[in-house]
Amino acid sequence: MTMNDEWQDKRIIMTPKQREILVNLHEQFCRLESYLGTLLCQVDGLPEHFDSFQDKEDEVLEFPKHGFSCEGEFTEEDTNEWLYFSNRLAASELYDTLKRLHREIYYAKDYYGVVRRQLHNLPKHFDSAQDNSEFSTDEINELLRLNHRLAELELYLCDLSEKECVHLADRVSDTDDALDDYEINATLHFTLREDDPEFDENEDNFLARRKMSLKRLDREWGLGDGQDHRVSALSFPGGLNEASHCWLFHDLYDHHYGLEQPALTLQDCLRVGSIWVDVAVRHQATLAIKSGKWQKY
Repeated sequence: MTMNDEWQDKRIIMTPKQREILVNLHEQFCRLESYLGTLLCQVDGLPEHFDSFQDKEDEVLEFPKHGFSCEGEFTEEDTNEWLYFSNRLAASELYDTLKRLHREIYYAKDYYGVVRRQLHNLPKHFDSAQDNSEFSTDEINELLRLNHRLAELELYLCDLSEKECVHLADRVSDTDDALDDYEINATLHFTLREDDPEFDENEDNFLARRKMSLKRLDREWGLGDGQDHRVSALSFPGGLNEASHCWLFHDLYDHHYGLEQPALTLQDCLRVGSIWVDVAVRHQATLAIKSGKWQKY
């Protein structure tokens, strides 16, 4: 028996769902690796921002009195003044770099948490004893309650969208109003229950996020459409196999949008204790410099 034949005998036969899980996990690791690589490059580049720089508090940065000119001589005093000015500009760039680095590290930590949770749950998908019968009656009722709460949340978001869009659309059509356009963006943060083993009162405790636009919603499909989005080809435990699944519930367990917005298993859905809803309304307008008037497009 050749080595290849031996490997063929020992290979693992995976179901399509298990293969999908591994492919998604590999994709997330590749993204995380690329993200951390970029982050490390930024860290490696930090020392150059400290060259010839001494921090001084409460100092107002003034443009050098002597500019570069072909006329006259450029003295040593002029040179020192320009060097000092350049160093102070480096301080400003350093501050911006550190702020950006802090934000990138925060995201990297968040991404790592998502991958860690999926690795923790991975064995469940390869355990032949893990099936829908393992959900207790109470757990099934919890999942039904989550589905119901998400359906209520859809109605809230649709109502909010309708009210804001009507008001803002009237302003856009008003020629005396500077408002030219607008955006309404919502982010749903699915947060761990406080009794979850991984809950940390010093962290955000987000299991997943969902981002969406609430501008001119299509009520015929998606958010607030009132349709049953349960996938008939899949088997769900107990009453969940018969109940109508709202769009947000279906989207939460069936759709994967990357590291920030992963799909949750039904087991992880049971870990959701609350949903933080963040809705941002953005006003957009254009001011013409020459005329000083607000432009409408």
